Amino acid sequence: MSILKQNKLYFFIPLLILLFVIVSAFIKKSPIKLSNETDVTEDDEQINAILENPLSITRMRSQEYPGSDLIVEGQLSPGSNYSQFVVSYLSEGNKIYALLTVPKENGHASPTGGFPAIVFNHGYIPPQQYETTERYVAYVDSFARKG
Repeated sequence: MSILKQNKLYFFIPLLILLFVIVSAFIKKSPIKLSNETDVTEDDEQINAILENPLSITRMRSQEYPGSDLIVEGQLSPGSNYSQFVVSYLSEGNKIYALLTVPKENGHASPTGGFPAIVFNHGYIPPQQYETTERYVAYVDSFARKG
């Protein structure tokens, strides 16, 4: 093969690849016909399936989650400058237990608006392996001592 033909090949092959990439970027997906009136692409179907999932963020944001009062289930041994309680509340019909630690005022007035709150949240732990009063004790103790 002559040098001139080789140079033409080296020029046209990348040009063809570039042309293919540009053309494929502008080709639209063909719609799927659901009825005589509606055209929906495969992407639209996937998006709708995600939005209809009850655990999708969009779906969960659209729901109402009414709160409930905290119910003191029992008082625990106090810490050096705080009181501790096992409390419960309702969440979507389920009774959830929590550890409530309240700093003592030690002769000082409560801050305007009350004490700041810190929530230690975690995923599901089987009740046989988890006790409300067992985890986070070191953290709670440290934060409560600092008010």
